Amino acid sequence: MVKKIKVITTFVLAFALVLFAIESFANKTINFNNTDTTDNFDYIETQFLSSSRFTQPTKTSQEEIDNYKDNYLIRYEVEKLTLLGYELALQNDNYLLYFENDSYSVVLIDRHTNFIWSSRAEFQQMSDGNNTARNRMNSGIWIDYININSSAFRETNATIYGQANVDYYLDGEVEEEIRPYLIKENTYNKNRVSVSSSISNQVIESEINFKDLGISFTVLLTLEDSGINVNLLNETIIETTDNIKLTSIYLLPYFGSTRENNVPGYMIIPDGVGALVRFNDTYNQNFDARFYGNDRGYTQRYLPELSLPIYGSVHLEGDNAMYATINEGAENSLLQARFWGTSGRYFRISQRFVVRNIYQTIIDRAGNGYSSLLDETLNSNYNVTYTFLKGDAASYIGISKDYQNKLVSQGVLKANNEIDNNDNIPINLEFILSERENAIIGTKKLTMTSTNELLNIYNNLKGEGLTNQVISVMGYSSSGNYQKTPYKMNFVESNKKIKALTSSINEDNNQIYLVNDYTYGSSNSNRINYNRDVARTISRTRMSNRTFNLNDSFVDIYRLYPNRSLGYAKSDVNKVYDLGFNGLSLDRDTSEIYSYYQSGNYYSRTDSLEYYDQMYKLYDQSLMKNPNLYALKYASAYLEMPITNTQYDYYSDLVPLIPLILKGYLSYFTPNLNFNALGIDRILMMVDFGLNPSYILTEKETYEMRFTESNVYYSTTYSNYHNEIVETYHYLNDALKYVINETIVNREVLKVGVVKVTYSNGVNIIINYTNQNYNDSGLIVSPKSYEVIHNG
Repeated sequence: MVKKIKVITTFVLAFALVLFAIESFANKTINFNNTDTTDNFDYIETQFLSSSRFTQPTKTSQEEIDNYKDNYLIRYEVEKLTLLGYELALQNDNYLLYFENDSYSVVLIDRHTNFIWSSRAEFQQMSDGNNTARNRMNSGIWIDYININSSAFRETNATIYGQANVDYYLDGEVEEEIRPYLIKENTYNKNRVSVSSSISNQVIESEINFKDLGISFTVLLTLEDSGINVNLLNETIIETTDNIKLTSIYLLPYFGSTRENNVPGYMIIPDGVGALVRFNDTYNQNFDARFYGNDRGYTQRYLPELSLPIYGSVHLEGDNAMYATINEGAENSLLQARFWGTSGRYFRISQRFVVRNIYQTIIDRAGNGYSSLLDETLNSNYNVTYTFLKGDAASYIGISKDYQNKLVSQGVLKANNEIDNNDNIPINLEFILSERENAIIGTKKLTMTSTNELLNIYNNLKGEGLTNQVISVMGYSSSGNYQKTPYKMNFVESNKKIKALTSSINEDNNQIYLVNDYTYGSSNSNRINYNRDVARTISRTRMSNRTFNLNDSFVDIYRLYPNRSLGYAKSDVNKVYDLGFNGLSLDRDTSEIYSYYQSGNYYSRTDSLEYYDQMYKLYDQSLMKNPNLYALKYASAYLEMPITNTQYDYYSDLVPLIPLILKGYLSYFTPNLNFNALGIDRILMMVDFGLNPSYILTEKETYEMRFTESNVYYSTTYSNYHNEIVETYHYLNDALKYVINETIVNREVLKVGVVKVTYSNGVNIIINYTNQNYNDSGLIVSPKSYEVIHNG
């Protein structure tokens, strides 16, 4: 007990110190040009700015480029391709596609530059490993399966060449250059595996039949003007044995791979705001993550959040690049990256299509059980497009711009959104109206901001030049605020006062939204029914986790059935619009999908998406917090954009992948600046990425919420933040107002800690993260500052 009291006391003291520091920071005037420093910190600053927290300049020596182009550019004469079993299968004005049927391997040649992309691991050496490793590197399709009758219930990997049990030539029997790839005649056992292909209308249709495992499926490979498309229809998956169950399919896992550090370039991972892994070092780790986050219906957990179903690989910036777009099946797919190190001598990145997930069959109340698989496969197709870029487009910037164009053509991104219909950048302000506090009997209402006070703050900031405000209202329900979702539509103030508020804001052509979350509930929620609404995992246990407070009280957090979420959302639509709100500000509804068990049936994430898609369509306008791609086309603005990534030690750079894709089409906002721990570096990064500001506010002092669940918002008092809000806004607006509705066309790291961003209207912004002046052709950019350059 004494130990417990000590822990609690230490935590409370630490919390008080943090709160004091934040409130002190909020009360003082921010000086963005405060550059006091000493020479003692130069080394520390250089190390910091050279870290993966920032984008690094690409430093490729001529020696590295010469080694790459002389020794590690893939070169194939037609005779060699023929010897290795390749045939010219498809061609168009841009590409020649050679196809080796038995291994399902692809060699793609750019007809304009002769650059070659290969699905095999090129430049293999006989010392790279045994036949098992070589078969993996030379096979264009792998699968994972489980023998459910085996006592060791685990996945086994099988490759085409591995199942065919091929043999390679011995030393001296064939020339060393092709020896790692050429298999001996009559050693491919077609009784164990076969690939049967036919070609028509620029499509290779192949039946992949792992005969000895009783697993087969059909893959369609199409040559397009900008690359290739690979499509696997779920309905073609056939299993003929009861004990062997397919779990995953890998299509072209070594496509675009590079050997060791011989290719100057990097891979692009859509983790957080974006990350690069440069091909210049060894890493004894692997990367695995689910697109669209974890599936709470199963027990597997991955840390990174991948909101976009893309990834890429650059082979010498400004030379050649490729990126993959998962058009179907991303919700049931994992991104895998393997690095030069203990896992092999290659950098490679690819997707793993999940056909079945392993889950636990629970046999007692303690949660014990055994591993199981569902009989049916997941109900999504798997479709991926590989796009190839060259020249100036061969970079993470070029990939972002090309993907942006795709999203525009698909109608996901649309120009001229209402929030950016202003001469000044928007600011997102979230207000907590009220919360519930424990009383002697039940709870009592704690008013933090009345509608009149909210309107006064709004008008006060408007008078300070903040004319483009996006307002979000929290704590409006009599049921309370934090962990009370989905909120009831019985308001803490009269409809007349609510309408007066919304009308005043709408008259200024600004927007006001209600915050809600229809996917989450809790034991504090008084709108939901536990038995009817709380979803079950595939293991048939409730999706519930318990969170504890300092006083050992706890709250159970629930995830709701998607059809119940949709039902609650539908019931609220008329009330939201009748009161004059522009729509909803949605929380986790746009970033979490899960598989579940309901009423005797199993449902996948694909099924969840169908319900959420209907929910997004209920409103013409919606603010969305960190939305995944499937929700993006319904978003009026993107809230709480991550400004970093998972910060794995193999990440070499942080890059603004999402801002590059969205800028010019969709407003996006930073997480609330009340809790900015990075100071001016965070503000400069907002200028760099084109991020708009956000705050969460109350009229009353924050400490009044200290005994409520909303104490997680530990610094919200408007009077403490007024000066900071005004100064920060104008500091950002003085840069970003010139590029509203403009796209980013280039982003160049001029030196460590100095970035130049170029927009479609010719405006350039130079951001100096360092503590030294930066001289750009006579233009001096002050330390920890920026300069806007107008051309023309």
